[in-house]
Amino acid sequence: MHEEKLQTEDPVDRHLDNRSLKRTAKQDAGWRLLANPAKTRILFDGGARSGKTILVIEYMVMRALRFPGSRQLIARKHRVHAYASIWRDTLSSFLRDYMPTKCYRKRETRLLSVEFDNGSLIVIEGLDSEERVDKLLGNEYVTVFVNEARQTTWPMVQLLITRLAQQVTDKDGKECLQKLILDTNPAGPRHWIHRMAIDRVYPDSLEPLPDADEWGRLNWSAYDNKEHLPKAFLKAMEALPAVERDRMLHGKWVQNEGLVYTNFDSCLVEDGGTIDSRIIGPAGNLYGGIDWGFNNPFCALVAALDHDDVLWVYRCRYKRRTSLGLHAKKIPHDVIYFADPSGADQIAEMRRADHVIWRAPNSIMAGIAAVTARIRDGRLKILNIPEMQPLIQEAYGYAYPESQDTEKPEDRDNHAMDALRYLVAGVDRGRTALLWEDEADEKTQELSTVHKTHNRYAPAAASEAAQRSQRLPDDRPQDDDPNWMAADNDELWEDI
Repeated sequence: MHEEKLQTEDPVDRHLDNRSLKRTAKQDAGWRLLANPAKTRILFDGGARSGKTILVIEYMVMRALRFPGSRQLIARKHRVHAYASIWRDTLSSFLRDYMPTKCYRKRETRLLSVEFDNGSLIVIEGLDSEERVDKLLGNEYVTVFVNEARQTTWPMVQLLITRLAQQVTDKDGKECLQKLILDTNPAGPRHWIHRMAIDRVYPDSLEPLPDADEWGRLNWSAYDNKEHLPKAFLKAMEALPAVERDRMLHGKWVQNEGLVYTNFDSCLVEDGGTIDSRIIGPAGNLYGGIDWGFNNPFCALVAALDHDDVLWVYRCRYKRRTSLGLHAKKIPHDVIYFADPSGADQIAEMRRADHVIWRAPNSIMAGIAAVTARIRDGRLKILNIPEMQPLIQEAYGYAYPESQDTEKPEDRDNHAMDALRYLVAGVDRGRTALLWEDEADEKTQELSTVHKTHNRYAPAAASEAAQRSQRLPDDRPQDDDPNWMAADNDELWEDI
């Protein structure tokens, strides 16, 4: 239990100049949780200005002082926010108020850092650049603190966890425990943080966490810090709309009022046995939606359209930093895919891999309207199984900006949402105001007429022949493509 004495043991005392953070009762409880050696994964979730972040800063400074040569990382999704909120405000204020300037040096270069006279470092960085992330992953740390973690993805946090490997000791030879700390304002109850730290299950597979006992959580409210807050601030928080008041004042995990798909629960199917050969077969009624990505996730959805016009989404491939060639091998071939029309090169490569790919209608508003219509009418069903969790999680965070009068949702964490929009827009084109990107082209209009009359329930062989003949001519590979003039290229020959 040596860490419970962290704030009083030498060599910390010689640096504190007889000053320390005047903690609230909730901060005392938070310190006990941080110092508990049995808890190596810690979540502080709650309202704004409740005192959680400054406590974590104090804890990390004390760790840096006690364990010479230790490295601590403070990460936030956007570097500009890390700079303004942590570097310039919280950390700088703490050091100024409680630490003699002679025992540390601040370095505001490409990497924001504080170096202490015992060789310890606190590094502050954003996660919005691949170059920055790669640089961070080149070091090992004893503490990783993800500030406003709801803005960060679970795969990114997994990467950071792999760097919790530095081994250092204090002057008595006691080893420093590696710890992950998350703080956040609450979001919806299906967010990955809620799944991990509160439900204690993996957000993608829903399987129980093997290290569930190592997770600790403390929920905060702005009222916990009311002695340090202006009355006007609390009064303004109390006047917020219900959902924001619950989140930002009371620290509750409640669903966002600005959700794009407000009735999404109604399309979830709990019984995985519902999707069987009665719905999926025969080939020819399978459709897919694709959103391209490499550093951002690639997402491919597969759905079956039954004879009652119900679209059953039952497969999801959601991976980042994976080659398109591997995706092409992993997703099924007996599917008509509707893909992000901006990825012309990706569409051409997938077609060369013998996939049938159409450029999807790209109107965001019309696509959302099509998905909403299917949810409202009960014609969209999504299996609530582990494979589909990336789609389901995104749906409960897919929302319109709270402070802007706009018809477009926030452009973040929406890769599966875009794939769903492309899928439904492609299947329903012709019934709603959904147009191909080049609808004005006369040849494309003729081809789109063929697509409208295509029999979704045709036998597999007939369906495949029809799909091949319907590829958009201006999307075909050019003559300078060496594969295009190959004798075995089906598209050189016309069916007789």
